Amino acid sequence: MDKLFTLLEIQHQAQEAQSRDALLHIIVNETRKLIAYDQAVFWSVEGLTFKLEKISGNTVLDPQSTYATDLKKSVKREMTATSSVTLLPTGAILMFRTGEEGLLGGLWLEHTSAYSEAEKRILEELSLTYAQALALWNLRRSSSFLPSFKNTKRTKYIALAAILVAAFFPVRQSITAPAEIVAREAEIVTIPFDGVIETVHVRPGDAVKAGDLLASMEQQSLQAQMDMAEQEMAVVQSALSRVQRESLAAPDKKMNLTELQEEIESKKIAYDYAKDLKERSEIRATHDGIAVFADANALRGKPARTGDKIMMVANPADYELLIRVPVDSMVPVKSDAPVKFFLNVAPLGGHKADIRSIGYQAAPDADGLLTYKILATLTENDKDLRIGWKGTAKIKGGWTTLSYAILRRPFIALRNMTGI
Repeated sequence: MDKLFTLLEIQHQAQEAQSRDALLHIIVNETRKLIAYDQAVFWSVEGLTFKLEKISGNTVLDPQSTYATDLKKSVKREMTATSSVTLLPTGAILMFRTGEEGLLGGLWLEHTSAYSEAEKRILEELSLTYAQALALWNLRRSSSFLPSFKNTKRTKYIALAAILVAAFFPVRQSITAPAEIVAREAEIVTIPFDGVIETVHVRPGDAVKAGDLLASMEQQSLQAQMDMAEQEMAVVQSALSRVQRESLAAPDKKMNLTELQEEIESKKIAYDYAKDLKERSEIRATHDGIAVFADANALRGKPARTGDKIMMVANPADYELLIRVPVDSMVPVKSDAPVKFFLNVAPLGGHKADIRSIGYQAAPDADGLLTYKILATLTENDKDLRIGWKGTAKIKGGWTTLSYAILRRPFIALRNMTGI
């Protein structure tokens, strides 16, 4: 009769346990009140995961120890048994099963001798009690996230089917890439010759007219070259005049006239070249528009080489969208694919655009990143848009499956790492 009352007490404690850890403590420690054993170990099964969770007493079980490894092997050999209790020569293995969830875990009992049939019946009753208590806690854990979800085999199959359906669900591929508003037909202002920029006469965004002075190169050395060439030419011309006069009395000096004339021509070329450089040192606009560049102070006093770009002169109302798509993000895109542009300064509102051209090959940007250049025309002529504003463009591509859209980038990264 005492055994019966003890069994009822343990069943009550298991059902009223305030936490799963408290339940496991009852399973590995309170069971000793009914069945004698030297040590008890609770093990759990969740999917394909087999884990030793709790050991009787205050002992800590090392999952990597030889004892734990041997225990796992012994339990796994008996997991296919249909009986809830398997008696061993030195103990028993209890299987905690329910009809809905299957095998939840079990209890490993070590004893100096085999258990009797009467003790086996007590263990079977405890196995049923503990299985129901564990199933209740699993239900509470799942319901804390999904109140209406029951963790049954049927729901697992439904979830698996839903995942498979979602994997083949058709979706449109899309590209999200940085974009910038650029001038469509702009005058590129470049350095005419190697030198130093002395003065920048306009500020970013200033309106300019054709012929307006934009920037000036350093002219002091050019003026010195002109003065020197002019002086040298004057000296040679003076010598030529003197030789011409002397040749009237001494014909043998006429042979020097040709040499002096050639030298004058050479000095004139040097003078004209220095004069041309000085004229070109004043960089002027050839078209009406606005000056597009970052900072005048960054240009002033900067050594520059021939052909270096310093600014653009562009029509502020004539712009287009330049989209830079990284190589890894590129997908097949048709010329009629819809495009939407979101400005960084106004991310909530989008601007529609039509693709005008798609780069045939990837080319490096200023930062060295290889990108495909896509040019698009903004369909709405918004006066508030400005050349140089940046944002993000989203381009919709062809149809594919959801699984391919999600796994495409990981597959590319895996192939780059492994070479497969």
